[in-house]
Amino acid sequence: MLTSLHIENIAVIKQCDIDFSAGLCVLTGQTGAGKSVVIGSLDLLCGGRFSKDQIRTGEESACVCGSFEQLSPQTLSTLAQLGFEEDTFYIQRTVHADGKSQTRCNGRVIPLSLQRQIMSCLLHIHGQHDNNAFLSEQTHLSYLDAYAGTQGLLDAYRAAYDAMQKTQKLRDSLAKDEQEKARLLEMLQYQIADIDAVGPRAGEEEKLEAEKKRLQNAEHIAKSARLIRRALYRNDKGFSAFDLLERAEQALQGLQGVMEKAQDFANTVQEYRYELADIAESVAAFAEEDGEDPAKKLDRIEGRLEALSKLRRKYGADTEAVLACRAQAAKRLAEIENADALAQEYEKTLQAQTKQALAAANALRDARRTAAERLCREMEREFSYLDMEKVRFSVCAEPRLDAAGQTVFAPDGIDTVRFLIATNPGEPFKPLSKIASGGELARVMLAAKSVLHAKDGATMVFDEVDSGVSGATSHKIGLKLRALGSAAPSAQVLCVTHSAQIAAVADAQYLIEKKVEDGRTYSGVRLLDKVQRIEELARIIAGNEITEAARQSARALLAEAKKENRDS
Repeated sequence: MLTSLHIENIAVIKQCDIDFSAGLCVLTGQTGAGKSVVIGSLDLLCGGRFSKDQIRTGEESACVCGSFEQLSPQTLSTLAQLGFEEDTFYIQRTVHADGKSQTRCNGRVIPLSLQRQIMSCLLHIHGQHDNNAFLSEQTHLSYLDAYAGTQGLLDAYRAAYDAMQKTQKLRDSLAKDEQEKARLLEMLQYQIADIDAVGPRAGEEEKLEAEKKRLQNAEHIAKSARLIRRALYRNDKGFSAFDLLERAEQALQGLQGVMEKAQDFANTVQEYRYELADIAESVAAFAEEDGEDPAKKLDRIEGRLEALSKLRRKYGADTEAVLACRAQAAKRLAEIENADALAQEYEKTLQAQTKQALAAANALRDARRTAAERLCREMEREFSYLDMEKVRFSVCAEPRLDAAGQTVFAPDGIDTVRFLIATNPGEPFKPLSKIASGGELARVMLAAKSVLHAKDGATMVFDEVDSGVSGATSHKIGLKLRALGSAAPSAQVLCVTHSAQIAAVADAQYLIEKKVEDGRTYSGVRLLDKVQRIEELARIIAGNEITEAARQSARALLAEAKKENRDS
């Protein structure tokens, strides 16, 4: 709900701060006091258009800020999908005389389009400045589904629809024109032949690089190998480590019977001799030439590495990626070469999936039609209660067809849904957006919200809802508004009204008043206590000349509202 509203430099309002409560909050005041300015400020907050004439005379900019708290789980989930995980929202829109504007949400600068998306979850305005999604025919199907409780059927249909779409894409990918298919075949065949001509093997480059490094350092390796062999194993002078260890071993064996563990030591020295011999022989084998001219062998290896490098530049970061590219090309080639057979298989699968999707869509359609009939009855019952007995409501549900008359499948089914209304006998049904009267539109929205139980969880704002109705009707409207405001702990309805009957049933009443100081007009908003409410209700009843009788009527209205609230 909207917990606070700050308005600055908009029309006659210099600066104004309003703290709102849950339930039904009404705003009253004399004509011209600034009620329309408050509604216009809320419209700006919702991303509505603004004119520089809205900026207070003499000021360069204007600002409106709103804080929203205690949001419904559905609202929080929707806002999370828009990238906002917070539990509370602070929206600020600043407009400038040069036509520029800036919006911040929880400190982040956001585009106007995102502002409208966010605010469509938080606040709905019904009346002259209406920006309610209920008027858009694109939303009517989702409203009907929410009313009908078709989520399970919709999920089943979407699963079938997604499977059908996937198969259809696979089938369509095979239906390329012959020229494109020939070009693709040629490209795939070239890629495969190009890779096969080189014949890369996994891990080959690493081995070649090691051998290349060995050959490039062959002379140094051979020299070192000879030095290592002479030092570790054998040399002409008999002073290698092996020779010396051999002598030590023989000496230790000569101490058997004289020295304890002499034989154990001799065995250990023998093991060292063998290890040194292995090291010397391994180094010699590494340095040993395989009979091929080292220069020619190096040229051959470098040529091979260059060929592998060319493949990597064309087909992947490494040999494994090149081989994966070859496998993918071969698979795609096989698919194209067997396209006719594969297309038949896809077509057979698609027919079965289409049949399944159609069955799910028809089940969804039946549920929607049943709900549509019930919705029409409930809407007209609400119209009758609100003294709009002659107004008729219709849900136009039609199959979605293409130019050839074939069923068109969409993510939400095969139906198109529009809400239509006829406000006078003998008139044809028209779209909701064609309702001319602001007050009449507000009452239609009130009826809709009552029937739909305000499932969206947004704060509802009604302007001119009492326009052109009797006192008895106003009372009924007030009760409906209060019921909407009490539908949940965080439910909230804001209503600008000239009706004492509506104002009396409110949970909180705010007075919009203006004054003149130093030749300038200033408007403000304040919360009324019980005594002040009586005076304001009396003014609405009697006009500027408040009488005791008017006060008595005001007290009676408040007492009756209190009793009705207690009894309900």
